[in-house]
Amino acid sequence: MRAGHRRGPGPRTADQIPPRRSAGGPSPTGRSLTRRSVLAATGVWATRMLTPAAAGGTLLAGCAAPRGRPLRARVRVGAYVHLGGSPAQDPVSPGDLEVLEQRLGRRLDICHYFFTWGRPFTEALTANSDTHTVMLTLKPDAGIVRDVTAGVHDEYLQQFAADVRTFGRPVYLRYGHEMNGNWMSYSAGAPGGPTALEFIASWQHLVSVFRRAGATNARFVWCPNELDVPDRDGNRLENYWPGAEWVDVLGFDAYNWSYRQPRRGTGSWRTFSQVVDSPYRRVTALTGDRPVWLCEFGTTEAVIPPDPAGVTKGAWFQDMFATTTFPRLQALVYFSADDTAATGRDWRLDSSADSLTGFGQGWTGGGGARSGTDPATPVRT
Repeated sequence: MRAGHRRGPGPRTADQIPPRRSAGGPSPTGRSLTRRSVLAATGVWATRMLTPAAAGGTLLAGCAAPRGRPLRARVRVGAYVHLGGSPAQDPVSPGDLEVLEQRLGRRLDICHYFFTWGRPFTEALTANSDTHTVMLTLKPDAGIVRDVTAGVHDEYLQQFAADVRTFGRPVYLRYGHEMNGNWMSYSAGAPGGPTALEFIASWQHLVSVFRRAGATNARFVWCPNELDVPDRDGNRLENYWPGAEWVDVLGFDAYNWSYRQPRRGTGSWRTFSQVVDSPYRRVTALTGDRPVWLCEFGTTEAVIPPDPAGVTKGAWFQDMFATTTFPRLQALVYFSADDTAATGRDWRLDSSADSLTGFGQGWTGGGGARSGTDPATPVRT
C-alpha cells in the first residue's frame, strides 16, 4: 500500500499470510484455566514480568527493541473518522473521509467501521472500499458470543462470508475487540459474561464458517485492550488467545488518556512508545510470525496543568511517526471521534490545527517540533 511495508526479513504482512485450512478441530471445553497454565502453554510467562509503570511500560534488561526505519516509512495508516460538526456514521461517510484526507494532504490506507451485528457485508461497500482497505469491527454481546458457538448465527455468517468472498480483496474482521475489558458484555470480567474459553470457542467457530465458505480473503484480527480490566486470572489477554492458526493479525487498542478528568486508563500523559510498549510485547510473545496492528488508538489535546509543560497533541503524532522501534508493527488505525460525552476526551484528528498539522507532517516527514519542545500553545483550563 501507499505507506509502504517493512522490507527484508521479518514478519509477513497480513495480506501475504496464506489462509489456514483447518475448518474445525475441537473447541476448548472442560479444562480449568489458570494464569500459569495459559501462560505456560502459550510461552508468554516471562511477558507478564513486564509491568507497565505509571507513565508507560518498563523494559527488562537486555530486551530493548531493535531500531530500524521510522514508522512513517513502513506502516499502513488508517482511521475511524468522525469529523467535527458531522454526525457519526458507519460506514464512514466517503465525503467526510475525503475531507479529512485533504486536510492531511495524503490518502489513508485503511478505513475502519464499527459494524452492527446482523448487518450484511454489502452495506459496508461504499466509495471508501473502492480505494481503501476495509477493517470491520464486529461487536457481539454476551449472548451472541455463546450463540455463535452453538451455530445460531451460521446462516448470517455464511452469507456474510459469501459476500466477502465475492468482494475479492482482503477484508479485515475484528470480532469481539477489547474482550479483556469489563465494559464489554462479552468479557469474562463483566457480570454474566462468557468465560475466556467460551470466547475462544466462539472465535474459532466464526473463523471456521468463513473458511468453509471459501472466503480466503477474510483476515481475522484478534484485538484485546492494552490493560486487563479487571486484572485477574481468566481475564488477561493471554487467556483469550485462540491459537495462531485462528488469527491473521495480532491487534490491540491503547490510548493516551492523559491526566484529564474523569480519570481513565493509567491516568497520566504518555508518549506513543509508552502507550504501545507493554501491549506490543505481550501480543508478540503469543506467536512469532503474525503482523501487529494498533487497531484503535488516540491522544487528547494537552491540558496544562496537569499535563506536562510543553506537550501537544500535534507533537505527540510527530514523535509517533518518527518512532524506530516495534519492528512487527505494520498498521496504525486511529480513532478519530469525539468521545467527550462518554469519556471527556476528544480524540479527533481535526480537534485543532496543531493536531492536524502534527499528524500530517509527521506522516509525510515534513518536520516540526518534537514532544516536550513544541512552542504551540496547548489548551488551558
